[in-house]
Amino acid sequence: MVEIKAQMTTLDYFAPLIVFVLFFLIIFIISATCILWCCIGKEDEQTIFAKRYFFVIIKKNFINNMAYFKATKIISYYPGGRPPTDEEVYFQSFKFPVTFEEIAPITDVDLCAVEPYRCAVSCSAKVQLYDCRAMEQTQTIGNFRKTAYGGSFRNDGRLLVAGGEDKKVKVFNLDTLSISRCFEGHTCSVRACKFTSTGYKVVSFSDDATVKLWDLASESLCRDFLSHKDGIRCGVCRDENFIISGSYDHTVCLWDNRQQNPVMQLEHSFPIESVALHINDTMLLSAGGTVVTVWDIVAGKVLAKLSQHHKTITCVRFCTSYKRILSGSLDRHIKVYDLNSFSNVHSMEYPSPILSFDIKSDDRYLVVGMNSGLVSFKERKGKAKAVSKKSRNLEIRKFDVIVPRDERQWLTKYDFMLKTFEHRAALDYVIKPSQSNKRPEVAVSVFLELIRRGALIKALIKRPEVELIPILKFINKFLNNVRFKDILLTVVEKLLDIYGPSMSELSENVRHEFKKMKHFMNAEAQQLKKIACATGTLNVILALAREKPGESKMEIE
Repeated sequence: MVEIKAQMTTLDYFAPLIVFVLFFLIIFIISATCILWCCIGKEDEQTIFAKRYFFVIIKKNFINNMAYFKATKIISYYPGGRPPTDEEVYFQSFKFPVTFEEIAPITDVDLCAVEPYRCAVSCSAKVQLYDCRAMEQTQTIGNFRKTAYGGSFRNDGRLLVAGGEDKKVKVFNLDTLSISRCFEGHTCSVRACKFTSTGYKVVSFSDDATVKLWDLASESLCRDFLSHKDGIRCGVCRDENFIISGSYDHTVCLWDNRQQNPVMQLEHSFPIESVALHINDTMLLSAGGTVVTVWDIVAGKVLAKLSQHHKTITCVRFCTSYKRILSGSLDRHIKVYDLNSFSNVHSMEYPSPILSFDIKSDDRYLVVGMNSGLVSFKERKGKAKAVSKKSRNLEIRKFDVIVPRDERQWLTKYDFMLKTFEHRAALDYVIKPSQSNKRPEVAVSVFLELIRRGALIKALIKRPEVELIPILKFINKFLNNVRFKDILLTVVEKLLDIYGPSMSELSENVRHEFKKMKHFMNAEAQQLKKIACATGTLNVILALAREKPGESKMEIE
């Protein structure tokens, strides 16, 4: 019994292999018979039709169903001849903006950092509240007789403070939209208001050149900060012992509630429209005129001056977890700067002069208020969420295997030719003027694929004049394109290797195209020589400019 069982086990093991070999043997015999029939069969109409039908069936069922073919990667085309930077990709990843129109210029914009992620927009004699997630207006605070300024949320999002031309500082309960506190004491318009980090006190900045600290609990004035000589338009408040104010007297003052005079006074040289403080309390931004000044407030010195706008800068903020700087201006642009190099890395354009904007550190929402009354909301695109299918009766077994469904692959005509190794036909197809003039990057990509396969010489050799001239014309037309030059120069080398020795035997039209190619190469070489001479001259000038007076040992005649 044991021996019989062993024999049966061996037979069971070899049975699938025997069936597999017999199956392919039958397929081979049938294929050989069909090929012999196609080669030596009769040439009547029925036989010719049957042969063509046979080859169509073979092509559809065997060639089209070959292993997965990787489509040709087309060289990306970028306007300006360069790929987008990481910053450009990052700031272009916002969704399409949602725009609202108010009846007056937007004086201030403030985003709440906690749910429900509301935005306060100060304009005319009201403060509009928007839901950033739903992108819609939700509430209106209209308890103002004149223009409202500086609407700002408390850290918990439950209270809002705003000033205005009526010289009052009003605190609103956002649950009831009623006035919770009203502070009076300024003699001019209150331009900006901020809660302290504790949320129990309010700081107001006014055109009467004063900064006032108010207590919410007692609804009374704690103290005045007097040092500025002109109206104060902006300010930052970390806590009641660290207040920063920016004034039209061109100065930024740092205040300590425990001292009478400013702890530090910084000269900006322009009327200051906006200030922003880094989260580590060591770096300060002041914006005014066409300049953003970056200060080290520990050392009291200037780190950098950013001047990329050609009109007054109205607002400045930190973003991207305090790794970038944003500045908005009346020139309708928001400029993005890298905090490490202080270089301008991106620019965003808007339809109207920008008066105010706000963006939180995670860059989830960007809200911009403009002079025309437009409010633009942008939300960053989130990551795609995985969708799972659930079943109440699903039983997962140990050996269950999930097989992904293969999507049908659609290939272009030239990719299908490359798949079937028709290299000459693929090159002829993409080099036609009707194709190459519209998308030259496709033809260059096919050249690159032929180089990768080592089939470029095979695709170029032994071409008649009719097939060779379109290739030469394409190269002469796009050889001066920086994006294609490296690949086309490789093609030119192969063409010269193939047709150079027999150039005298070629037709006049072909030689004319090669002469045009030669003239371009000579002109390019002369241009490179001029650039090299200019580079050497500039190096000498820069070297002399770096030397101190009296130390130069070089004489220029």
